[in-house]
Amino acid sequence: MTTYNESLSAAITALQALVAAVTGIKAAPASPPDAPSGQWPLSIAFPSAGRFEGGGNVQLAGYHTIVVQIHYTRADLARAYATIAPYLETVVAAIAASQTLSSTVTAIAGPVVYSFGAMTFASVDTIGWQFDVPVKIRYTEKET
Repeated sequence: MTTYNESLSAAITALQALVAAVTGIKAAPASPPDAPSGQWPLSIAFPSAGRFEGGGNVQLAGYHTIVVQIHYTRADLARAYATIAPYLETVVAAIAASQTLSSTVTAIAGPVVYSFGAMTFASVDTIGWQFDVPVKIRYTEKET
């Protein structure tokens, strides 16, 4: 199996590590769990879309969008909003501080786009942020 110096999987793990370090985030697993841990706010991350360019005599490059969602349970909407609202700036600042996501990507390849609102995670109604993080990955084989 070929391994690469940069990879989408490693980028997701790095993003979750950055989010986990944000004060107040209770859980940010490398892979989305089947059910919430009961720890809120909870971050999940996964690939959403992308494209590949190059190949052959040209280095293969991937342009991917990684979605990061910050969820908080909606049992008490006023409390949920007050808790989750401040994460806009702190999560974006954490992402912006690592333009190569700990050397797992070539670069964050464009603006980080966000949205806010009602969400669902594992059949639990939540409220929170979604960040779309565009990344560029150069697929260079790792030397063994």
